[in-house]
Amino acid sequence: MRLKLPALLTISSFLFVGCSSTDSRLSLVQNGVMNFCPQATVKKMVNNYVQSPKWEAFVATDGEDYVNIEGKITYYEQPVDMLLQFKVDTNSDSFEVNAFEINEIPQNIFMQNALLQNMCDEVS
Repeated sequence: MRLKLPALLTISSFLFVGCSSTDSRLSLVQNGVMNFCPQATVKKMVNNYVQSPKWEAFVATDGEDYVNIEGKITYYEQPVDMLLQFKVDTNSDSFEVNAFEINEIPQNIFMQNALLQNMCDEVS
């Protein structure tokens, strides 16, 4: 099957535009800073602490916007899978930590705060 050049260029440009756009929720969280760590963006904290982080923005079944970060961290000298979730308020352009899991096990607020403080300390 032969595609004509104009058709191929049109298809290519749609793929480029579709893949290159950045979700505003991702940008908000990635470029944001947290009160306890004003010297680093969330993206810098994550990239410095989480191995191969994967970012995802979505609307959950509760109708709220979230950003998930998944990757590997070290916990008690062992590699573990982690998920850090932020709830995003698109009306006020703000976000807050919503959940933290290690190997799919939800962690309490103490563990969540310890993770975030360690992430901040690593970039200081």
